[in-house]
Amino acid sequence: MRVAVAGLLALLAAGGCASAPIRFMSIHGATQEKFLEDRRECALEARQTLSGAVANEYGAAASAPEVLTCAAFNSCLAGRGYLRDDERGNLEVPADDELQCHR
Repeated sequence: MRVAVAGLLALLAAGGCASAPIRFMSIHGATQEKFLEDRRECALEARQTLSGAVANEYGAAASAPEVLTCAAFNSCLAGRGYLRDDERGNLEVPADDELQCHR
């Protein structure tokens, strides 16, 4: 019985976790298409390569992943005249196009 109740609670909690859309305002009156174009360009500009290596008695490994830097991405958008405003913004980030950035 406890397992059934726990499963039901988990299902209800997951259903209630839908995130609100991320919205921006443009101080220049940009269209949704222009915003998405600028956002893609900022995502490309804000990518940085982080390199690292480790060596121990079992061997060595190195990696150089490319990550999106939050500060650079947000600065790029602000420089192009976009301000995040989830309540009043008229430019919306599509749910399937949210970016994960590195702080």
